Amino acid sequence: MKKTLLISGLIFSSITYAQQAASLSVADTRDVNSLPSTYSQIAKVEFKLRDVVQAPGVGSFSSMLTLAPWVNSSGNKIHQLNFNDGGVFYRNASQADSQWGSWNQLLMADMNLDVKFGDFISGGINSWIFHTPDDTRKSLHIAPRNTANNGWDWGKSFVINGENGNALLNGKFEAKEVKVTLTPTADFVFDENYNLPKLEEVEKHIKDKKHLPEIASAAQMQKEGVNIGEFQIKLLQKIEELTLYTIEQNKQLKKLQVNNEKLMNEIEELKSKK
Repeated sequence: MKKTLLISGLIFSSITYAQQAASLSVADTRDVNSLPSTYSQIAKVEFKLRDVVQAPGVGSFSSMLTLAPWVNSSGNKIHQLNFNDGGVFYRNASQADSQWGSWNQLLMADMNLDVKFGDFISGGINSWIFHTPDDTRKSLHIAPRNTANNGWDWGKSFVINGENGNALLNGKFEAKEVKVTLTPTADFVFDENYNLPKLEEVEKHIKDKKHLPEIASAAQMQKEGVNIGEFQIKLLQKIEELTLYTIEQNKQLKKLQVNNEKLMNEIEELKSKK
């Protein structure tokens, strides 16, 4: 955070010194998202519509600071800062680029970023604490702020183990999308040589064990947890087995229907001969 504030101070000090003036004029270019090639050997402040420059944040309007140190890309990239009600955001590009890079938010002083070295505690943006319990820093504990007492709610925390990559979550986990990559899948059920368990065997297992074959019991899940990827594949395997049972039952049902129709026809013929 201190580095960010120091860099920002140096930027503004350099601009003031270069211009030898108390202030910079602001260009109203609100409707234009200028390409990198537009800027050459210039420090420029512009008034922009935030959506036009596609800057993250809050509010309709923003201020833009652009630093183009040289006439081409040999003098380093062009740098832009966007200031809006949601914070300060940064992007860059070379003059030869056809578009700007993506926006990234800069840390600011009012974001409650507390750092204590020793046991290495740092608060996230207004709401999170990142904590390693010892100097080995082999695990990272992350917890949200408890607004009731302004402390940290460790009951809703999660732990990332740096040695094996595992993460342990206490509380609710919510995401727009979760992708689990795991092989093999359960399509082996549809192989011709697959030994589909007989329904009588499945019935006996359920009566004896009170759970499906190859699926952990409720007690085991509560004790050891569930591997989501493996569990999803096992569930898919059971669904595919159930599909095969259904297909076979449908074949048997059609045979019964055909036999039933033959039997009914024979009965009708016998009645007609009386």
